[in-house]
Amino acid sequence: MKKYILFIVTIALGLGSCNNPNEKEIGEIDGLIAIIDDTEKSLLTVDTSVVFAAKRQMETDIAEINEINDTLTREEAFRLDDIFGSKKRLYNIVNNYPGFIRQINFSKTQLNNMKQDLENGLMKKEDFESHYVMEQAEVMMLNNQIHKAIDGLDITMKKIESDRP
Repeated sequence: MKKYILFIVTIALGLGSCNNPNEKEIGEIDGLIAIIDDTEKSLLTVDTSVVFAAKRQMETDIAEINEINDTLTREEAFRLDDIFGSKKRLYNIVNNYPGFIRQINFSKTQLNNMKQDLENGLMKKEDFESHYVMEQAEVMMLNNQIHKAIDGLDITMKKIESDRP
C-alpha cells in the first residue's frame, strides 16, 4: 500500500513540476495567434481572380472614357462617378494583397518564435512585456488594415458588375 501511495505522490510531483511558469504569457500569445489566423482566413476568402479581373476591366473602361474628348452631361458624369467611385477600394486591395500576406506570415513567425522562447524559458517576463506590447500593436494594426480593405468588397464587386454599361 505504501508503494502505491509513494508511486501516486511521485507521479503527482512529476506532473506538477512539468507545468510551465509562463502559462499566462503563452496564453496571451495564443490569443494573438488566433486573431492573426482569423484575419488570414478573412483575407483568403477574397476571390482575387475576380478582384484582379475587375481592376483590369475598370482600367480599360477608364482608358476608353478618357479617349472621348466630348463633354459629359451632368447625369452621365454622376453615373460615371457612381461606377468608378469604388475604384479606390478595388485598387487598395489589389495593391496591398501581397504585402498583407507577407505581414501575416511575418507576424505568425514572430509570435511562434516568442511562444517557443517562453516554453523553453529563454525569455524573461520583463522582456516579454515589451515584446508583447509591440507584437500586439502590430497584430491589431494589421487586422484593422485588412478589415478596412476587405469589408464591403463583395458589395463593391456587385455594384461594379451591375453598374457597368
